Amino acid sequence: MGKEMMGQGLGKKSERKSERKSETVSSGPEQGQLMAQVGEPLEERAKVQFKERDVNATSFPRTGAVILSAGLSSRMGDFKPLLRIGVRNALEHAVDGFLQAGIEEIVVVTGHRADEVAKVVDSLGVKVAHNPRYEEGMFSSVQAGVAALREKVEAFFLLPVDHPLVEAKTIEAMVEVYKRLDKLIVYPAYHGRHGHPPLISMKLADKVLNEVAPDGLRGVLAGFDDEAVEVKVDDEAIILDMDEPADYERLQQYWLRKPQKPFPTLEECQHLLREKAVNSRIWEHSHLVAGFALALARQLNQVGAHLNEALVLSSAMLHDVAKTQKDHAHVGARMMEAKGYPRVAEIIEVHMDIVMQDQAPITEAEVVYLADKLTKDSRRVTMAERFEMAQEKFGDRPEALTVATSRLQQADRIRRKVERWLGQPVQLIEPVELLPKG
Repeated sequence: MGKEMMGQGLGKKSERKSERKSETVSSGPEQGQLMAQVGEPLEERAKVQFKERDVNATSFPRTGAVILSAGLSSRMGDFKPLLRIGVRNALEHAVDGFLQAGIEEIVVVTGHRADEVAKVVDSLGVKVAHNPRYEEGMFSSVQAGVAALREKVEAFFLLPVDHPLVEAKTIEAMVEVYKRLDKLIVYPAYHGRHGHPPLISMKLADKVLNEVAPDGLRGVLAGFDDEAVEVKVDDEAIILDMDEPADYERLQQYWLRKPQKPFPTLEECQHLLREKAVNSRIWEHSHLVAGFALALARQLNQVGAHLNEALVLSSAMLHDVAKTQKDHAHVGARMMEAKGYPRVAEIIEVHMDIVMQDQAPITEAEVVYLADKLTKDSRRVTMAERFEMAQEKFGDRPEALTVATSRLQQADRIRRKVERWLGQPVQLIEPVELLPKG
């Protein structure tokens, strides 16, 4: 959470070791024992058994989430909810973490640049609560979010949007503890440091909504330390914010360091295309683009390009996985990121529009972009033919023609760059056959 939130929201717990005397439980395999540690110092804590809910007597609680996206982002210098981390913005990451954990009642609180945030929220299928008093500080947005969820859930997570990468497993572990224990607040903790989001019982709603709290929500919750439990989680993201540009850079590097699944194989790509029920035209086009891109990558690697051929193949195979949907590049990228292929997603995201640098090394994204533009349906074409097609298709629509021409000009720049490396025209390179003949 940003430093401007101190005294308004929860404060910067992530900057210090937790001083609470709340009980502590570890997530993970030992969680089923639900053993707590109480008091200080850590090495002298005595293990005690928590008072548990009678989970057989009542159904599990309905849990929601409030995502705070109303602030001015003054210290960042850019609008935090819409800042990109990989192919998605911070707000999309934050919402997705809750959705993956099974949290469906999600409210995004808007304020500054509310219309822009609302457009993103609408695409995600979650709710908006606008806070017209957002300039009064973070606590006013907390109150707006709690009011919007009050009658719908028994407990709620509270997440500032600048902590967007909290993992679904963390959310799930906290819900499990809340289900089992008769406590009002569950805090996540990473190596002894409290982070975001806390899980708060709606029993505290009146206190939050009616309190005149000089110290914000942090001050309200501080009065309930005896009713709080701390859950140890292996998730550094709970203490990673993006208050300032340096924080944002650290968050981006953290995202890139996260373990990734291997790139999908040809067979896995084919399965994904079938799963999305692509038509025969997209199926054949995807295979031809992938075969051509793979052939280009192999030729370029022979002259020292150091391209990841598996990444080229999978990205080219899946570049049109969402072709039938509006903004298909972005939708397809989100699909692949959700499946655990963020580098594939990054290439799919730019396969319609790319920024190419002449002096930089050739990238996998450039290879896929070029192969796509030199392929029309299930046949290969030249750049001259593509320019003619654009003129024929968009000749009576000047704005559309300008966009199409700009994209093709980028492809032609990439073509010249590739040909400088190879010393031969790209049209002489035969695609790798990925579909059986006949």
